[in-house]
Amino acid sequence: DVIMKRAANYWMAALQVHQHTEPLRTDRLGSSCGKYSWETDYTCESSTAPTCGVDGVAFPAAYLNSMRTCSERCTEFTCASTCTEGAACTCSSGSTGVVDTSGNLCEACTTEPEGDGLQYDFYVFVTIKDSAYCGGNTLAYATNCVRDQCDRPIFGHVNFCLSQVDLSGDKTDALVSTAVHELAHNLVFSSDLFRYFRNSDGTPKLPRDSEDDVEDEVEWWCSSSTDYEYPYSGGGRTYVDLSAAGLVNVFDERNIGSCPCPMNGVTRMDTSSGCVVTPSGYGWRTPRCVTKMITPKVLEKARDHFDCATLNGAELENQDTGLCSIVGSHWEQRIFMNELMAPVLIAGMPDPFLSVVTLALFEDSGWYQPDYSMADTLVKDLHWGYMRGCSFATEPCVQDGSTDFPDIWCTTDGDSSCSLDRSGVKQCSITTHDNVDPYIDGWEYFDSPSVGGVETADYCPMFQALITNRICTDVVNSITVTDPNYYREVLGTNSRCFDSSLRDMALSRYEDATQLCYEVECSNDFREYKVKVATSLDTSTSSAELGTCTRAGQTLARSDSLGEVTC
Repeated sequence: DVIMKRAANYWMAALQVHQHTEPLRTDRLGSSCGKYSWETDYTCESSTAPTCGVDGVAFPAAYLNSMRTCSERCTEFTCASTCTEGAACTCSSGSTGVVDTSGNLCEACTTEPEGDGLQYDFYVFVTIKDSAYCGGNTLAYATNCVRDQCDRPIFGHVNFCLSQVDLSGDKTDALVSTAVHELAHNLVFSSDLFRYFRNSDGTPKLPRDSEDDVEDEVEWWCSSSTDYEYPYSGGGRTYVDLSAAGLVNVFDERNIGSCPCPMNGVTRMDTSSGCVVTPSGYGWRTPRCVTKMITPKVLEKARDHFDCATLNGAELENQDTGLCSIVGSHWEQRIFMNELMAPVLIAGMPDPFLSVVTLALFEDSGWYQPDYSMADTLVKDLHWGYMRGCSFATEPCVQDGSTDFPDIWCTTDGDSSCSLDRSGVKQCSITTHDNVDPYIDGWEYFDSPSVGGVETADYCPMFQALITNRICTDVVNSITVTDPNYYREVLGTNSRCFDSSLRDMALSRYEDATQLCYEVECSNDFREYKVKVATSLDTSTSSAELGTCTRAGQTLARSDSLGEVTC
């Protein structure tokens, strides 16, 4: 309850919507429905409560609209009295009813009452249980299930997988971040919702037919990423080309090549096209398309975020977490990594942050006005990808075994680097994948195409694994590189990781820089900081000032030691 309230309070503070004049309700589901030739509306024999989400959470009667149902309708009848509107009549079967307005029918009807509804802008059903959708490391999942007259979602469902929920220690904040993430899926960030986006004046971005349904929807069938047929009449799924309305587009980047999927006029896809998103955990799979959200505000904020004035959109994940999806419902993990709407939480990565790019998607939906001050304040070189330029956002992470971003990507398994937040030391993680996709064509990072990193990050090798006994802020569980403390390291809550070769005279042969922990003390204006090293070889907690860092790349040294510390 506390977790969902905190998550809901965040979005209530971050978003404004056009409020409804009526309470939130949804329609009942009718069964055995039909109409005569002179009628305009269908009449159903009975009704049931609809359900919300893939787990089928039933709507209470209090949240439902009224509905008239007729258990029997017949054209042959006898009247107990004069056949006038509302008079009693008897159907040929013997059922008792009343004469309807047309005077041609005898109906035995009832009207289910209207519920009180909900005085909210959005309502979410929350469950906590293990289900068929809780495989692997899935912590939670979300579905939107009812839209209003402007297509904005008004009901949704979030389920937390019981076996993955951990309320111990400091895990609450992580669960709140998960709840905020899932609510974003409910509210806007779902490829199933993109087709319903509106212009700022409220008109639909995609054209509608006479029934107000999106035009040019294509029916198709799918059971998995390798078992589908497109198009397929009556297949139970619909897809519409979002590129036609300037919502998404595909680009030829990172040696991936042209996209064979149903966008920009492509009308068919076979099972060898690889267009259906594959959930993570399936081994090596080469992404077929670079798909990006190109709506105006998202484009503007993505260019600001990456400091790239020519950026063509915010990339969507191509190794997403749901089956049978042609367009992903998350930002691309490779460049957004631990942004709130990246697909998965990767072990060893810093806490999630929310960027203005995500808030921009809310604005471009036409349903919300976001408060951009509710996004996290980001710092270059501290937050993943922020202000890293065009090449970071559009070029391969590693080319021919080398990278332009050696503090993020790595090329040798086991190499170490300071974490981006400088709290500790991380290790390069490179995996050899068992399953190699035959589609690979000039896309691999190393000589062997089956070598790479995490799937959702396009297999880019990164400094991922946090070395648990080399966390600079952890005095209890971390250790200095040597004992005695020849590198003059300091462990503590104010310590941070530095690239350093500073060492005692006794280590004259060791010249290479490594990752070491020293205490820092920031100035009042946060424009510079002092670096402090251990006062002796016998301590890692007592410190003395080494010097002051005023710019990145500056070096500090001391006369009684060898080497230097790089700011």
